Amino acid sequence: MTESIWIELIRFAAVVSGVVIPVLLAIHFTKWHSKQTRYRRQLKIALLDLEFMQAVEDEHTKYSMEMYGQSYRRLMRQLAHKNSRWSGRFTPSGIREELARIEADEQQTGRIVSFTGLSKGLSR
Repeated sequence: MTESIWIELIRFAAVVSGVVIPVLLAIHFTKWHSKQTRYRRQLKIALLDLEFMQAVEDEHTKYSMEMYGQSYRRLMRQLAHKNSRWSGRFTPSGIREELARIEADEQQTGRIVSFTGLSKGLSR
């Protein structure tokens, strides 16, 4: 092959790689970002569910105090502890802090994570 053919082949490879590499990186980033959005949405829902379950426990405790004069909170936790373990990481204040961090992140990035599974941009 002549020298001019080699030069054209090198130019062609440079042009193709100049297009293909950015496209592959964009695809990779888009997949990563959509996974992060999904995981953040799932975390937010799980934290809200935990918050709800703690509210249920509080109401049950109040009801037990009214009906029986004891909360039975410790007894119920001991019974539940037989079948599963609680890390103790997600206390009411810890849940509020984590939800506040997620909300602040949503405000900063201009994205709202809704329960329908769709992320919507804020109009600014």
